[in-house]
Amino acid sequence: MTKSASRLIIPILFLSGLIPHLFAQAPTQSQGPFVIQLVLSAQTSDGTSVGGTRTVSLTTNREGKFSFSEVAPAMFPPQCAPAPAVAAQIQEGDWIDGELVPIEGERYQVHLRVRSKTAIGCKQVGNTMSPVMTDPTVIKDAIVSIREAIRVDVKKSDKELLIVDFKLNGQN
Repeated sequence: MTKSASRLIIPILFLSGLIPHLFAQAPTQSQGPFVIQLVLSAQTSDGTSVGGTRTVSLTTNREGKFSFSEVAPAMFPPQCAPAPAVAAQIQEGDWIDGELVPIEGERYQVHLRVRSKTAIGCKQVGNTMSPVMTDPTVIKDAIVSIREAIRVDVKKSDKELLIVDFKLNGQN
């Protein structure tokens, strides 16, 4: 091979390696917003429905994040209720938040966190009756397609289960 031919081949090989990268296209999937549906229900340990079913539609932000809460001041039994000023600051209820990220094709990674805080009674601590609360948090990661649902069960107490069905309805 001549010296001039080798000078020509090296730049050609270099450019041929760059050309695919120069013309590569960015993924066409958007980061959001997405429309999701949450269906919340509760049932007792024997399967009886408690309080009906609530359906909530949410739209994620552009990064795919979402949150929902349904809270109220905690209700304590009179024998262990904290001072009114303190009790008014203690919330009980359900918090749901998460993030949705496109992965490949029409599939999405969902990170879902469900928290349910409930006043469940009193406990003797020394000479004082103190309120007792449960505060379970369940985290679920899953891969979903549009119109596919996943379920998260949170044990609120020995007697009650919170059921959250998450469904991805599509992009907004």
